[in-house]
Amino acid sequence: MSLADLGPYRLPAEDAAYEAALRDALVKELLDRGIGAVVALVPVLFILKEILDSAWRDAPWLKETFFAVSLVLAARLIFHFWVRASPGRATAHQLGWTFFGLAGLLAAGFALMNWVAWPYLNPGQIGLLVILHAGINAVALTTMAPSVWAYCIYMGVDVLSLLVLAWLKGGIPDHNHLLMLLLALFLTALPVLSIQNHRALADRILSGLKLQDLALQDTLTGLRNRRFLVEFMGPESERILRSWGPGASVPQNLTILMLDLDHFKQVNDTLGHAAGDAVLKQLAALLTDAVRKHDLAIRWGGEEFVLIARGADRGYALVLADRIRTKVESHPFMLPDGKEIRKTCSIGYSLFPFDPSTPELLAWDQVLGLADTALYRAKASGRNRAIGVYPGEKPWSGEGAALLTAAESDLQGSAQSGLVRIMGELP
Repeated sequence: MSLADLGPYRLPAEDAAYEAALRDALVKELLDRGIGAVVALVPVLFILKEILDSAWRDAPWLKETFFAVSLVLAARLIFHFWVRASPGRATAHQLGWTFFGLAGLLAAGFALMNWVAWPYLNPGQIGLLVILHAGINAVALTTMAPSVWAYCIYMGVDVLSLLVLAWLKGGIPDHNHLLMLLLALFLTALPVLSIQNHRALADRILSGLKLQDLALQDTLTGLRNRRFLVEFMGPESERILRSWGPGASVPQNLTILMLDLDHFKQVNDTLGHAAGDAVLKQLAALLTDAVRKHDLAIRWGGEEFVLIARGADRGYALVLADRIRTKVESHPFMLPDGKEIRKTCSIGYSLFPFDPSTPELLAWDQVLGLADTALYRAKASGRNRAIGVYPGEKPWSGEGAALLTAAESDLQGSAQSGLVRIMGELP
């Protein structure tokens, strides 16, 4: 069971790729709404105490049950604040079972109080009790619906206990049939409203995800765009740097490649923009096929592309760059008129963190700048090349920005001084 179960909501096959993101969004929604649900139950306890006042002394275990419910409610509130203050401390699976269990305990506690107090209540108090439980479930409906199963156990145990009590105890004198009918309608209506609310919430989140996806996608190639890369690399680079921190077990790396299709302008100028678009689409498909599923292929702009290989060994960059260069060189690009052309590409690449001895010295966009410098060198030295920039023997200590400027302005001189090491000068 996950914290935010899709429950009766079923994604269409074409939207299956959004399922993980939809679940994550529902988790956040549940955490945001859950605070309101728990806080709303605090005054309910005081109202319940007033309704049960006449049975407070005579009903066995009523007082103990009331305080037990109060403790569960306090635990729910504390746990909720802990989850919000410490994201990532527990998995969605663990959180789901915890919230599900707490909801079940609350519902069971309310049901037990009803059962114990019912014989000691007059018809007016029983009516108030039913109204109060209607309010409790209305709050649960609007604040707990993202977790359908938690809501169902909360509502089911509570309402079913009222039905059973009304049946066993004869309901309110002279109105037992009417009370049973009202409770039956209540029991039927709440699940229907809950499912509708859940579906409306999931549809709203899914629509937002699709709109966000369109804003982060290149319309021509279907790849992610520059805006996506900027948004993605902030948290991703932080995650990578944490893997190099104290107590981390396996340091992670990012291989950052910049690719430029050689002489692409000639395709547009001589064969037309439709031919150029066809080449870019095929190149995008080729790059997607060349990287692993958890890696990224980004259209940076025009005929430039960025590739991010995640968690790879630092030696993987050379292998990946050469594999992509070879794939592009050997690929026949089909044009709209049925003809085919051959193209080559130039690649520049580097690594993040750049220098393992000082992981935080250069930010990810500065490493991208080094990859761009390597790309420029690859084009200037004859194209159809994959050139990488690695840290040299000279330590990258002190002011990283100054050393980066020196490397970008004079890559050859920086290599001769030992500041950087240039890989793959020849194809």
